Amino acid sequence: MIEKTKVELILMHMDATGELFKQYHAENGAYRIAKALKKHNEEIIHALDSIKHLLPKNHAKHAEALIYHLNEWRNRWLAHEEKKAWEDSERFAFENPHTYPRESSQDLDNYFRHLLT
Repeated sequence: MIEKTKVELILMHMDATGELFKQYHAENGAYRIAKALKKHNEEIIHALDSIKHLLPKNHAKHAEALIYHLNEWRNRWLAHEEKKAWEDSERFAFENPHTYPRESSQDLDNYFRHLLT
């Protein structure tokens, strides 16, 4: 059984990334927002990785897809960050051929919210 606090933690980080992503675009990709996105994405990776073995198979595949995407995104993020010293207001954007697994994210969001009811 998945702990309620773990589910709440994952949802909090997922909600935060959704809001931060909107803010990131509204503020022309500011590095300070990108840093916050990275922090929350890393928390999602860690939390999902710790519970994926407890998920039903149909949801575990979505957890794997999201973990894979976020790991690829993080690797590209780190490589881009190494290029120079970034100012917080500076545009921080890079190419990522791995599209966000929206279906997987939505499946997990729905599943986790259902667990809390």
